[in-house]
Amino acid sequence: MTDLPPVGGAAWAFGNGVNDYGQVAGNETDNHGHELLAVLWSGGHGYDLNTLVAPNPLQMISADYINNRGDIFGHGVLPNGDQRIFLLIRNPCVPLPPAPAPARPLPAITGPPDRSISVILALHGAHRGPTPVPSIRH
Repeated sequence: MTDLPPVGGAAWAFGNGVNDYGQVAGNETDNHGHELLAVLWSGGHGYDLNTLVAPNPLQMISADYINNRGDIFGHGVLPNGDQRIFLLIRNPCVPLPPAPAPARPLPAITGPPDRSISVILALHGAHRGPTPVPSIRH
């Protein structure tokens, strides 16, 4: 068992997924269970994923899965409170920094979850419009 310390000063840190290389994707929460930021633990260091991508309005609040290529799937929140899904595609030519960078201020979630999709690929952001959610009929 490995301790996964919070990197942004939050009360709690949770691992949600681990790959075959021991990299862990997860999140930090406050004492009330509110997700605050998405985290990657790799090589003995924890990283706020928001500090590893180009500046953008999406605050990544949870990393839910990581594969063996280092690609990370999770969800985040926009400044207006709308929630989005993200996918980070690992660029193997860009190494992780040797020590975690400081966390940026955290936004408040004010709106309901949104069903549209946001994708962040490497260091570029893109947004697609609403995605229909298929209904299940019996």
